[in-house]
Amino acid sequence: MSKMIPQRVITALREQVNISLDNYGITCDLYIPSNLDTTEVYDIYQKPADYEFTHYTTTVFINWNPNIFRLKARGIYVDGELPIIVYFPYEATNDSDEIVDVDILRHSYFSIEPQFIPENFEGLEEFELVDILVDKFHDAVVVKKWKAVPRRYEDSSG
Repeated sequence: MSKMIPQRVITALREQVNISLDNYGITCDLYIPSNLDTTEVYDIYQKPADYEFTHYTTTVFINWNPNIFRLKARGIYVDGELPIIVYFPYEATNDSDEIVDVDILRHSYFSIEPQFIPENFEGLEEFELVDILVDKFHDAVVVKKWKAVPRRYEDSSG
C-alpha cells in the first residue's frame, strides 16, 4: 500500500491520534538511545549501561492484556505470556519544554508512575520497547505501536 494515501491525510490522522493520546494516555518519561552507532559493535554483548539516552516527556497508551486474536491478526503469535502493547504520539516535550517530533527506536524505554501499573507488574516502573508493530502499510504509519517488556538491569555482581 505504498503511497496510496496522501501525506496530508496521514498528517491529519496523526494529529487526531495525538489528541486522543493526550486525552486518554498516561504521562510518561521517554528515553530514546542517542548512541546506537557506537553500541552496535557490542552486538549481543550490549548492556543497559552502554546506552546514552535523550529524555522526553510524552503520553503513552498501554494495553496491558491484549486480545490474543488481535495479536494473531498483527502477526504476533504467543503461547503463554501476552506482551504489553504501547502506543506513542509523534510528538514529545524535550527538556527545554519545546514540543518536538520524535523518532522512537528499539531499546528506548519509558517510565510511568506506579499507580498506573497493574498488580502483576508490581514493583516495575520502566519498560523497554523491543519490537515495533506496523499495521498494513510501511510508509504511512499513523500511530507508533510497540511491544514492550519490563526493563532489565545489569547484574552488578559480575
